[in-house]
Amino acid sequence: MRTFKTKDGAEWTVDVTVGTVKRCLDETGLKLTDLFATDRQVQGFFSDDVQFCLVLAAVIRPQLEAAGKTTEDFLSVIDGTCIEQAVEALIGEVADFFQEPRKGLLKRMLAKYQAAHAKVRAEDLAKVETKLETIDFETLIRQTHTSSASSSQDNAA
Repeated sequence: MRTFKTKDGAEWTVDVTVGTVKRCLDETGLKLTDLFATDRQVQGFFSDDVQFCLVLAAVIRPQLEAAGKTTEDFLSVIDGTCIEQAVEALIGEVADFFQEPRKGLLKRMLAKYQAAHAKVRAEDLAKVETKLETIDFETLIRQTHTSSASSSQDNAA
């Protein structure tokens, strides 16, 4: 079983069983065991952070209930770092749910996902850094200040 932590320091255990699969299906309409059935499902699952977190809440529902927490309580302590940790935990546990050879294939898919995610994140960071260097903040501030000053003068008149 894998774990992840939320912003409040709570640690949650991801354990995928038939009961977990049924609970997720009942609560979210997503069948965890079909998560990697098509590229479209994989892309849809990982492109919607809110939907992912709702699935995650269904996965850990018994722990939430034992802690006296609601889904809203849980969602309020999730950030991007938490989502990244939870994605890896959930994918790993879904892969471990299966027997070989499917288990091995899903683990290879997980490794490819992790490599692609790291590559895209590095590329996105490089783009943002390049864009950041080209922004003339001084000019933007002056334009904003000039616009605010003329607006204030117009209102005073």
